[in-house]
Amino acid sequence: MERTRSKRVTLADVARDAGVSKATASLVVRGDPAISKKTAKKVLNSIQQLGYVYDRVAANLRSQQSSTIGVIITDIDNPYFAGVLMGVHDQLDQLGYTITLGISFNSNVKQERQIDSMLENRVRGIILIPSTIHPNRFWKGSKNWRCLS
Repeated sequence: MERTRSKRVTLADVARDAGVSKATASLVVRGDPAISKKTAKKVLNSIQQLGYVYDRVAANLRSQQSSTIGVIITDIDNPYFAGVLMGVHDQLDQLGYTITLGISFNSNVKQERQIDSMLENRVRGIILIPSTIHPNRFWKGSKNWRCLS
C-alpha cells in the first residue's frame, strides 16, 4: 500500500482562502501594522483553518540570513551551564532569535559534529563552550571563526 503525503499548505493557499493577495497575506504573517484588523483577521483565520506553518527555511533563503543561533555546551547536567544556557536563551529570544542546542559531552568528535551540523543548517552564529581539549582550528588562523573572550 503506497502512502500518500499531504501537500504542505503554502502562503498562496492561505491568500486564496482568505480572498487576499499573496503579498497581503505575507504582510499579515510578518505583522505589518499597515494591514487592517479585518483583513488580518481573515488571513489569520485561514492560517489556522488550513494549518499553515511559516517556512523559515524559505524565508532565510530569500533574506540570505538566518534567525537561528547555535549554542553548543559540554554538559547539560552541570548547573553552571544550564544557567548560562537559560541566560543566553533569554537574551537571544528578546532579540528575536531562535536557538539550536548542541551538547558535546566534552568530546572533540561530538563537538566537531555539532559545529558541522549547525554550519550545514546555516545558523547565523555559534556560541561555543568548547570541550576541555579543543582543536586548534577553531582558534588559530581560521577566517571563518572568531573567539570572543
